[in-house]
Amino acid sequence: MNRQTPLLNMVTQYTDQNRISFHMPTHNGGKAFAELSQKLAELDVTELPQTDNLANPKLGILAAQQQLAQAYKCSGAHLLVNGSTCGIQAMLTYSCRRGDTVILDSAVHQSVINTCIVLGLHTTFVKRKVIDDMNIAAPLDPQDVQYAIDRSPCAAAILLTSPTYYGVCSNLAVISDIAKKSGIKLLVDSAHGAHFAFSSSLPATPIESGADMCVVSLHKTLGALNQTAALLYGADIDSARMQECVNLFQTTSPSYILMCVADFVVADMLLHGENGLSGIVSMADRARSEIQTNTRCVCLSAKHASCDPLRLTINFSAYDISGYQAAELLSSAHTIDVEMADMYNIVCIIGPQTPFWQIDALAKAVCTIVGNAAERTMPILNADVVAPENTIYMTDAFYADRKMVPLEQSIGMKAAANVTVYPPGTTVIVCGGVITSGAVRYLRQVQNQGGEIIGVQGGLIAVCV
Repeated sequence: MNRQTPLLNMVTQYTDQNRISFHMPTHNGGKAFAELSQKLAELDVTELPQTDNLANPKLGILAAQQQLAQAYKCSGAHLLVNGSTCGIQAMLTYSCRRGDTVILDSAVHQSVINTCIVLGLHTTFVKRKVIDDMNIAAPLDPQDVQYAIDRSPCAAAILLTSPTYYGVCSNLAVISDIAKKSGIKLLVDSAHGAHFAFSSSLPATPIESGADMCVVSLHKTLGALNQTAALLYGADIDSARMQECVNLFQTTSPSYILMCVADFVVADMLLHGENGLSGIVSMADRARSEIQTNTRCVCLSAKHASCDPLRLTINFSAYDISGYQAAELLSSAHTIDVEMADMYNIVCIIGPQTPFWQIDALAKAVCTIVGNAAERTMPILNADVVAPENTIYMTDAFYADRKMVPLEQSIGMKAAANVTVYPPGTTVIVCGGVITSGAVRYLRQVQNQGGEIIGVQGGLIAVCV
């Protein structure tokens, strides 16, 4: 009998095509850690007296975490091999007790919502405004944050996303001051901002801006292997208690391959990040300029908001093609794969190892695609997704009796599960929230244009009974 390896065959068939990648992980086929490539299998060891223990580090893992803290100018750091999700779980566990209220940014990742369900936390949401010519969420308005805190004076923490999947950054320094004056902790999902610490050309990190804790995904923008991340925290955090919180969620069989590569790329960025990233930022700016000069596409830039200059978010609203179609054309006609698409945008991640010629190729391919596209005739639909004021809490809703109903018939009912458009992974319908007609209309259009929806199965959605 022949060996059957369907997963290996699938991935090998893809990687053998030598495609141009603008998606995570950003190691460019391993070039970020080429010096280690020949010995990765040898690094696959376990917890031994000579190799330390991630759950109670004293040797090399402790030194690597101290270097992480040095790199991010913070008091403490935990290396994570369960992704930023593990860090989000630990941050909320440290900051809240069961039954506490946490204020959430409406653009939080689904992992935040899932953690609140598991921990039994009550939630209230701060809704973001929209950047009109991009049709994406704008930075959080500090006044809206203050209003949310005033409405929930007993909240234990506020958790927000900066940068967002699209690269939008909020004014964390101002929001941090608001949180401190109100006596609540500021937690930041900065999964897409791991590179900020290594170049003055990039925004400040959350900890530098006054956040109490944050998570960064080392694989997303630094070029480490998938699943590697870091939890970072300031001086007021009890490090022993934080270790306990991390250990609740982190695997007890951590991959030393993941940890060693993460250690390597952080050390490499400390040596070469400033010079390397500044050159790539200049190249990304040139690509933006070329696209906006030669097309009617709009690129996210500083004119819209503070943003990550290495996140190339391109809006196709002026043309009669969707972001999904633009991504498909880039893939099929130009062998360029982007990180994500939505109805009107594509998002491309430019990493430390991205060659300049690939950035140039992306800009030229976008110009070619829209050169063959007609001007838009269909109206643009904004997502009417109201941040819910839950009448039953998410945990109660998740465990409540439920039934499955057609999506269109669910309007006005309370959802018994989260519904997420993925990517970017933000929750459109929140467990325990009232399902709106705008949310249903938005989900149907996403579905019709080829987007992926998690939480609607065969046109049915779970509702509380």
